[in-house]
Amino acid sequence: FFLSTHAAGMSQASLEKSGSVGTASLAASQPLLATRTMGMGSSQIMTDAQRRAVNEEAVLARRREIEKDRRVRLTDKSYKYGIDGNALGAQVREKQESAMEEAAQDAAYDEMRLNIDKHLMYVDQQRDAYLRDRDHDLNEFRKNEQKKEDRREWDLNDPHAMRKDRPARLGDDDPNLSVSGMQKFAGEDLHAAERAKIQQAQLREWNARLAEAKRAKEMAEKATDDMWANHMLEADLMRCDYAEKEAEIFKQRQMETAEHNLAQAELRARLKKEADARSEIDALTEIQAQLNSGFLSEDPALTRSFVQPHRPRHDHFKGLT
Repeated sequence: FFLSTHAAGMSQASLEKSGSVGTASLAASQPLLATRTMGMGSSQIMTDAQRRAVNEEAVLARRREIEKDRRVRLTDKSYKYGIDGNALGAQVREKQESAMEEAAQDAAYDEMRLNIDKHLMYVDQQRDAYLRDRDHDLNEFRKNEQKKEDRREWDLNDPHAMRKDRPARLGDDDPNLSVSGMQKFAGEDLHAAERAKIQQAQLREWNARLAEAKRAKEMAEKATDDMWANHMLEADLMRCDYAEKEAEIFKQRQMETAEHNLAQAELRARLKKEADARSEIDALTEIQAQLNSGFLSEDPALTRSFVQPHRPRHDHFKGLT
């Protein structure tokens, strides 16, 4: 790292020196080229080979100057190689001090800016307060001292001028009335307005009475409707109650009828059974009687007549002819 740094430092220094030397050599070579060019004359033109030779000579002179300067640096014992730590430290300290000074200066500028902003805000508040007070005082002065009715031309702009003006005729006995004033005519009714007001008051009273009567009628009709509604509601309730009772009675009757029919059916079955038993007994008795009767047994004793014993009866038994 030290060798590379040293080589870099030497190359940079050599380039700087070479630059200065090259500049000097070029400056020294320019008069020579100008002299040669002038010596040739305007009639003689420099060829390309001559031009290249002149350029190569200038380049060689510049390289000789660079090599000479490099040898001087190598033999100079006061020349230092590598990095100068003190110089770098001084640069760092200068940068830190400069940064601190800039920070302090920025803080001072910020504080000054804040103070200026506060002062400007205060000035703006004072100005707004002054303008507000001025406008308020101006409006108060205009309201109290510059009224419309105090102006000279107010009588021309007064919207109620006709109301305030004196009427052309105050009555039939007005002394200001003249013969040619065209203010008094035959058949006029000066009390028409007053009479109209009285009529309007009467109409309002009549309308109020009619409205009251209508309201009372509506209330009476409403009361009647409410009474009939209550009556119909009671009738509906009674009808529902009667319907429920009728349904209960019908149900009870149905149950009683069903029980009676069941009892009648049982009685009929029992009677039928008894009748069948009696019929069977009668049939058996009849059969037994027929079997034991003399009509079917053909007993000859039954053929004698009780009136005339010597005379037989043909109809007392079956089969006798």
